[in-house]
Amino acid sequence: MSKTVSWEKDAEAVIRKIPRMIQPMVRRKVEKRARALNKKIITSDFLTEVRAKMMPSSQTKSKNIESFYAKTDRSPILSGFYTQNKGPHAGMCDMSPVDDLAGIWPKVSVTDDSAKKRALYIHIPFCLARCKFCSFYHSKTDKQAISSYVTYLMKELEMIAESNYAKTAPFHAVYFGGGTPTDLLPEEFMQILGHLNRYWNLANDCEITVEGRLFGFNDDKIAACLDNGVNRFSFGVQSFNTEIRRKMGRVMKREQLFDRLKCLTKTGKANISVDLIYGFPEQTDAIWLDDMQSVVQSGVDSASIYRLKLMNSSPIVQQVKQGILSKPATIEKQAQQFSASNNYFRTINAKRTGVTHWSFTNRERCIYNSISAYGGSCLPVGCGAGGNLGKYRVMQRMSLENYAEKVKNRKKPIAMASISSTKSTEIALLNGELSLSLGTNLKELSRKTGKSGLNELLEPLLRQWADAGMVNYNAATGLLMLTDAGVFHFPTLSQNLLDYYNWKQR
Repeated sequence: MSKTVSWEKDAEAVIRKIPRMIQPMVRRKVEKRARALNKKIITSDFLTEVRAKMMPSSQTKSKNIESFYAKTDRSPILSGFYTQNKGPHAGMCDMSPVDDLAGIWPKVSVTDDSAKKRALYIHIPFCLARCKFCSFYHSKTDKQAISSYVTYLMKELEMIAESNYAKTAPFHAVYFGGGTPTDLLPEEFMQILGHLNRYWNLANDCEITVEGRLFGFNDDKIAACLDNGVNRFSFGVQSFNTEIRRKMGRVMKREQLFDRLKCLTKTGKANISVDLIYGFPEQTDAIWLDDMQSVVQSGVDSASIYRLKLMNSSPIVQQVKQGILSKPATIEKQAQQFSASNNYFRTINAKRTGVTHWSFTNRERCIYNSISAYGGSCLPVGCGAGGNLGKYRVMQRMSLENYAEKVKNRKKPIAMASISSTKSTEIALLNGELSLSLGTNLKELSRKTGKSGLNELLEPLLRQWADAGMVNYNAATGLLMLTDAGVFHFPTLSQNLLDYYNWKQR
């Protein structure tokens, strides 16, 4: 089979009409399909055919309200929706692609940011190893590569710090994400955090989070973070069971996890959060219950509970096909484990602080999560970082080489961008309310945004969702609350809500 394919001029003309931000993804999909069919030349007809099959559901669904309905063929938690969101989060609402990528930062940098709360997101795209369930692996941890990357990361931070946009108002949250930020050396943490403390307008109560692994996060790194303002850590534990962890590509044993968590919690200097995942292969009910009990016993302040949702690019999918790993939990089993986590955390009087988040102490503020959930101002820095710059939603360059080249020339390394409409304010606020508080009042939401009629606009859909057991809805008062089934299916529910809103606005 030929490994290379060529494009006809007509096909090239068609793909140039596709939004620029998704062109690379479409090209990869089409070329992969062509190679699978031993097709050497991609025609416009072939491109159209493949694209029709891969287009997001919001663009291909029938233009009728039934497209957005929840199913009623089984219990609500098992039924789901007719249109399923395959990703872990809902997509963008009411966004149009931007072609002039080079012109975005020059415009934004001189403006005032009017957002009430702002966040800074710093991306560290390195991991010591790839977890079997991960679809976002970028680069293997290498001291020299990270050192070089930090050099350019600092250049980007210094460039942004000089802008009017950065100086306008304080930042209420800083989040080091990845990848694995805990793979940074102590001196690299001190360099970055020292710069932020000296030159950035950080709020007095700024929430500074470092996420990563406990493996390799030694006392020197902990001290470098705590001594330079970090007040929150988020660790991807995923499971405390040693066997499950090893099969998923994790290194530390159960006992080692507890030791490191105890070292952190006993300092009393930072809020500690961990991630747990249910639905792993061979993760029995007993193992899952032990995971939940263990996270409470560890003394951490909060936990995010995620359902295993695999993308085709994750290694676990291929290893299941090859018979190396057992099949992950079925939807029925995941629903059972989800219900078990709800019951357990309610029994111990944990406080739900989001669709996926539970708090065990009063230290968790969820500032970064709140800013992100509401689509607020989130300034992205680093290779592969994504966020919001004013009215723009942007994603930075994924290639380390391209990222470095742009920053070296004092250019913001934006690779993709879209712009939001003023119509999206109320739906973004609605989505944030649901994801953090699991409910809202639509009439009050209309009052806050100054846009009347949201309750009436959504009522036909919400009545069906209420009948299907996904929400509790009172049209007279405007009160809308997610049920447990609605929480379980929240990424799809949220996407359908955004799509329905856009459909009704056309």
